[in-house]
Amino acid sequence: MAATGQDVRLDRARRLAGVRRLAELGTIAPGVLGHLDQPLFRVPLLVEDRNEAIEALRRAGVITRYVYDPPFDDYAPGLVEPSPAPATARWWSRHVLPVDPLRTDRAWPIVTKLTAATRGPSV
Repeated sequence: MAATGQDVRLDRARRLAGVRRLAELGTIAPGVLGHLDQPLFRVPLLVEDRNEAIEALRRAGVITRYVYDPPFDDYAPGLVEPSPAPATARWWSRHVLPVDPLRTDRAWPIVTKLTAATRGPSV
């Protein structure tokens, strides 16, 4: 069944509200702050222990689903042009926790307790 215009507007409004609420956290990826008017599919948080956070969210019924891959340099060398900043890409892939802004209310008790990742190289 196709979504109606009203469904799309409500979904957009809920996404924006989730993005803005998650932006209150000290773990928000800095790049999000300049785009609080965009209804993101996932909001990247930068946390110290991502795997523990994923498990805590799962127990609360919030499935992360997709966690960013390491840079191509690491698992598919020669497939693409080498990254100009592989250390930054590796740091990001170890610490980024994508949170669905539509699940902010359910995730909130967990994400508010997460420790921000110590800033890595040029992040």
